[in-house]
Amino acid sequence: MKKFMMMGALAAFILGMTACGTEDASVEENLMNSISIEKDGSIESIIVEDFTESYYSVEDLKNMIQDTITDYRKQDPDSEITLETCEMVDQKVKVVLKYNSADTYSGYNSETLFVGTVQEAYAEGYDMNMSLTGTDKEGTKIGRQELLNMGENHIMIMENVIKDGTLRVNCYDTILYTGNGITPIAKKKVDVEPTKGYSVIVFK
Repeated sequence: MKKFMMMGALAAFILGMTACGTEDASVEENLMNSISIEKDGSIESIIVEDFTESYYSVEDLKNMIQDTITDYRKQDPDSEITLETCEMVDQKVKVVLKYNSADTYSGYNSETLFVGTVQEAYAEGYDMNMSLTGTDKEGTKIGRQELLNMGENHIMIMENVIKDGTLRVNCYDTILYTGNGITPIAKKKVDVEPTKGYSVIVFK
């Protein structure tokens, strides 16, 4: 079962409220688990799960999420997290959260999500020793040196964000290269499968 990507206490709460199930491959895009990278650096996360209101309600879930946001912001006053949606849609609960930055997303969810230029990623300690495949028809392969030469381009690096299932990632500009376990869907969107190590997307 896919798990909500939140802090431990909240994840445990949700697991007690959701039912196991297999996601229908024909599910509409607005009912897919997804992350959207906005040009201003903010992150929108959509989380969708089967939901059984046998004991807890959607309102209980909404209140719990708000409580975890309040608690986290006491630890990190510079963070901004907004619960934009918590509702039932087609027997599923859909939660939409907006974060002011990838750092806020990472801290709140205790997961790795870096978004910035290749140059900034290298300065943060990512060694760029990775093999990526171009989204062009030829599927051009590049390695560390070619990636470092793309210093002004943007890169998204994820680790432990995807537990199982597929995560749709939307970028604000054209995606150029992707790492293992990533399938291009359109010019600015890909589907990411769970993989060992980092999941990497390079975009303009």
